[in-house]
Amino acid sequence: MLLFGASVFNIVSCDVNVIQKDSIASLDLTEENVISIANSVKDVLKWQSSNSPSANSHTFPIIFQDIRGGNAVSEANPVNWISGRDFNQFPSITPTQASVHAYWSKWFKGINRANTSIENLENSDITESLRTNLIAQAKFFRALYYFELAKHYGAVPIRLEAVTTLSQAIPLARAESVGVVYNQVVTDLTEAVTDLVANPTEKYEATQGAAYALLAKVALYQKDYPNAINYANKVVGYSLEPNFVDNFRLSTEGSRSETILEVQYESGLSGLGFESAEETSEMQGSGLFQMAGGIGGVNSVWNNMIPTQEFVDFFVSGDDRKLGTLVIGGEPQEGITSTQTAILSASQPAGAIQRKYYLNPTEIAALQATGNLQQCDINDIILRYADVLLIKAEAQIMYSGPGAGDAALKEIVERAGLTHTAGYDISDIKYNRRAELSFEGMDRFTDLVRWGDAATVLADRNFQVGRDEYLPIPQVEIEQAGGASGIVKQNPGYNN
Repeated sequence: MLLFGASVFNIVSCDVNVIQKDSIASLDLTEENVISIANSVKDVLKWQSSNSPSANSHTFPIIFQDIRGGNAVSEANPVNWISGRDFNQFPSITPTQASVHAYWSKWFKGINRANTSIENLENSDITESLRTNLIAQAKFFRALYYFELAKHYGAVPIRLEAVTTLSQAIPLARAESVGVVYNQVVTDLTEAVTDLVANPTEKYEATQGAAYALLAKVALYQKDYPNAINYANKVVGYSLEPNFVDNFRLSTEGSRSETILEVQYESGLSGLGFESAEETSEMQGSGLFQMAGGIGGVNSVWNNMIPTQEFVDFFVSGDDRKLGTLVIGGEPQEGITSTQTAILSASQPAGAIQRKYYLNPTEIAALQATGNLQQCDINDIILRYADVLLIKAEAQIMYSGPGAGDAALKEIVERAGLTHTAGYDISDIKYNRRAELSFEGMDRFTDLVRWGDAATVLADRNFQVGRDEYLPIPQVEIEQAGGASGIVKQNPGYNN
């Protein structure tokens, strides 16, 4: 039978005109091809940087959440890294900014891979149980990608059919509201969940735990608090790591009791640099170690995504998460002394770098031995159980009032080394979500937006209400849909 290969079809977004030059073909796929294509859907999560649409088009989630959310600035010397610098201040985020386009493109390419994989699988002869599981995984990742688009761009076009020819790559109007996009996310997840495995030890594939965790988060974003609680309660078989920092150690990857979904990277792959040569190639290793801050005399990296002084000072006394999130000048860190870290006090604006993508000297030496420092095997965390507990606690407080989330929040607070007190309210949620999840790139900015706090918290970055809640729609998408009078409309505030 004739099927289409998702790995060779790459649309810049959901509807536009760029398909990789060698891709317009129908292929007689083997069972191995179909399975390989299905497994490639999640690879989009690995894309961090590319040379398309222009050099240094970066799609690190930390840019869009932690830099935009006030936890970080682009670099210690905000001159060279233009891709990050543009996100330090909201007025410099424009429809023509390369990373705005690349981030949109990344998620829509993932959606097209999912759509094509689903069509392949529905027409294949592989074992029924395998087919249903792989379709469910494709729906999960399609839901995740649409969720990221909805959080950052608002109401985006929805396409559920594979685009495999130029004639299909026509513009679609945006959904009527962001709620319509969230509804599609919920539909995909509820259809998928029963066909996913209930296996808390699986960290690199979509599972029932991942689907319920994402459903809980989507419900929270929609202020559907009863469903947020209900779905959070269905995330079973996970528990908090006894030590917060164990979530971010290279040695614990793949075996953590807390993580629900990780992006699995490999280190030191020859021939793979930091920027992908083609938009369709993905980094198999992470570039975050290279990007996120070095210590003179210990390692040499680019010192980007640097914590702000306000973030360093934000933690309350005794919160273990401070040194689990930051390497601070004068404080020892795994494998290095306080004397060695002291250089940070002079070399970094707030005397600190981030810790969650830190490698100790032994791990750095192992990476150096591969000959490729730009491909690190330290994983990204997409979902972990602490987030589920925080979702549940927030939903309980918002639905039933202060104190209702005490049991869920107690676990988080005590693991952080703090004293549990009763009667937690939304201010406690706000503190703990920031202290727990910052520099993981999934929520900080969009938490501020959904709480209505962005204008106040980000005033020094010139956040403008009515514009900066969302990124602009990439200008290329507007133009390819007929310009300002076409069917793809720009987000408010970006036409001036």
